[in-house]
Amino acid sequence: NKLRAEYQVALTGTPSPNEPWEVWTILNWLDRARFSSYYTFLYEYFVVTSNPWCKNIPVRFKPGAEQRLSEVLNEFCTNRKLKDVANWETNIDVLDIDLDIVSKDMDYIPYDFRIDKIKKLIENAKVITIATSPYFIEQDYAIKVLKELFNCDIIE
Repeated sequence: NKLRAEYQVALTGTPSPNEPWEVWTILNWLDRARFSSYYTFLYEYFVVTSNPWCKNIPVRFKPGAEQRLSEVLNEFCTNRKLKDVANWETNIDVLDIDLDIVSKDMDYIPYDFRIDKIKKLIENAKVITIATSPYFIEQDYAIKVLKELFNCDIIE
């Protein structure tokens, strides 16, 4: 079964992904028809010299590909500001919360502001997915944030 959604929102604190697969996973989630194949995406935009699924693979953009990829990303990014997304007055079908949005790298946006805006988005979401990685935030901290966002205890 496929979830049909008119509105999908992905919140992430990773303004510029570290690896090609990180940006592809977000694009694949937002538009599976256009970005169904990681390998097609990878070889369209990058010169690959080793196993494309390895971490820290040496890749570089093909000529002109960085601008083309930037244009693709701009199709999906409204203004890249949490305050703008949080002011949407529509119901969100799918809300994807990447908990690196509460990492220390995002401290230029006050923590309480981020939490309050995310809680408002949660209220209007029909389906919520959550992602986290110990690379960006400690898992104990991620659990604390989830408890705060959803006002509940999580079995640890």
